[in-house]
This record gives sequence, C-alpha cells and structure tokens, in this order.
Amino acid sequence: MRIADRGIRDKNRTGLARRPGQGAAEQKIAPIRKITPKQIRALWGFASRLTLPEEALREWIFRRTGKNSLRALTRPQASRLIEEISRKGERRAGLSPLHHEMTPGQAGILALLEREIGWDDRRLLGLARKMYHVERLQALRPEEAAGLIEALKAIRRRNAA
Repeated sequence: MRIADRGIRDKNRTGLARRPGQGAAEQKIAPIRKITPKQIRALWGFASRLTLPEEALREWIFRRTGKNSLRALTRPQASRLIEEISRKGERRAGLSPLHHEMTPGQAGILALLEREIGWDDRRLLGLARKMYHVERLQALRPEEAAGLIEALKAIRRRNAA
C-alpha cells in the first residue's frame, strides 16, 4: 500500500508525517522513507540493460508514480518499480518503444505471411504474445519480428507439406 493511500501527510517537508485527524497529543510520527542509493542504482541498471534512454525512464517513472525525480520516490514506490521493470521487462512494463520497433518492411512481411497461412490478426497477435510477451505487434523489436517471421515461414512449410 502506498503512503499516499494510507493518508499520511508531510506538509512541511520535514521528513516526518502524521495521519490526518490525529490531534497534537496523540500524534504518531512516522518517518517518510526515501529511496535508497541501492534502489536508484538498481533502476538505472535495469534501464541500462534494456538500453532505455534516460528520458524514457523518467517518463515511465512519472507515469507510474507522478513524480519527476528518482530521489522524490519513497522506498515502497521504488520497490514496486524495480519489481515491475525486472519482472515484466520493457514492453510489458509499459515503456515507450522509441527506437525498438520493428521495421515497416518486417510489418509487411508479417502481413503477407499471415494472409498466405490464412490467419487473422488475433491469431498472429496470440503467437507474438506467446513467443515474446508483447501486447501489440508494433512493440516487437526488429530481432523479435525476424524470429516471428521465421516461425510463420515454418508454419507455412508445414501446411504446404
């Protein structure tokens, strides 16, 4: 559960928070736990492994948390982001593909093979989901699109035999 979900506020930005509705006498102070340097390194490391540009990482973090800076994140927020990016990978985490999209030529070859085999768009997308865990064909990287093309060629050969 996020700190914001529990109703904890830090109006004066002291690093201490109190729950709404608590009087001064019964106020329970809980520190807002900022992101650790290790978590920052982990996020940058995953971004580097995914060849994700800095602006794309920042955009993704903003879409997930509403915060512009890594240092503004809390520990639980950072943990969720690290888990999401490590478990799901770039496309399933919802990051913009930027320069990682398949080429228009590959899209044309996929459409041609799809017609030759007699498949519809849903069936091709189902195969792409199974092989590469993407939610749309345009999210395929060029090397993944090449693999999907080869799989369709193999299916075409099997159907012809």
